[in-house]
Amino acid sequence: IDDPGLQALIGDDELYAQLIDDVEVVDELMPKFDIQAVHAGEQTPVFFGSAMNNFGVQLFLDAFMEMGAAPTARAIESGEEFVSGAV
Repeated sequence: IDDPGLQALIGDDELYAQLIDDVEVVDELMPKFDIQAVHAGEQTPVFFGSAMNNFGVQLFLDAFMEMGAAPTARAIESGEEFVSGAV
């Protein structure tokens, strides 16, 4: 967004203005990304892309692998004697 060449790259002043407005809204409404909150299940990362057009897929996969928590043991809910599988 801060790149001075972005407006020229987009090539449409109205579209560029809409992008700036949209980014300002997201900055105001969305909490800052916190990986600890993600791992605690309190925040969900949001990605934009298209598998059909292969836009953003590799960026999503790379980020998913980087931010994903390692598998850990889970407590069994009270009343359950065993776990027969995991999802």
